[in-house]
Amino acid sequence: MIITLDGRPLPAASPPAATLQGLIHGVRETHAGGRLIVSVRVNGQELLGPELGQALAGPISPADRVDLVSAERQDIVADALRELAAQMSQAAAVSTQVGELLAAGRGPAAIERFGDFLRFWQTCRQAIAECGQVLGRDVTPERIGGRTIDEHLRELAGRLRELRDALEARDLVLLGDLVRYELPPLCDGWHGLLTDLAEAIDASHRGA
Repeated sequence: MIITLDGRPLPAASPPAATLQGLIHGVRETHAGGRLIVSVRVNGQELLGPELGQALAGPISPADRVDLVSAERQDIVADALRELAAQMSQAAAVSTQVGELLAAGRGPAAIERFGDFLRFWQTCRQAIAECGQVLGRDVTPERIGGRTIDEHLRELAGRLRELRDALEARDLVLLGDLVRYELPPLCDGWHGLLTDLAEAIDASHRGA
């Protein structure tokens, strides 16, 4: 069996009946030095998503070649935060669509589209929690813009409650006002916050 990590060949210590998941775990514990495995190729084919999930529990044979790529936890988190920041433009576009639908008198369609917007922000909050899990430390005490991430999240929760209350009450006038005056600065502010948090994580890693 041929096993490589970041292009370097490793000893094939795993028995033929071992699973791919067991092999990856052994490489991570023995050779990765705290880095996370971010790419898996078996016999030249990169495994992604459900395909990777199915393959992890399957056996590997002595004839297989397994190529693994690792990355620093801080790099993974910083990249994820920057990607999330980039998606704020999409969130802003959704809010614009909601405003246009409301202005056109298409309340039900606007409410349906606005549900997507709320789910995006729920995903954003969950992503921050998951970033902390990857780093092995809570990121909410980090101070960005003079306040902690936890304080920013609490403010966000308050804004989302206002929006959700207007949505559930079918108060389209209030919802229209919130869409026009609250959402654009909310999206802009979180774009900057997530970008700054990514840079802070990068800087802490470089200074370690």
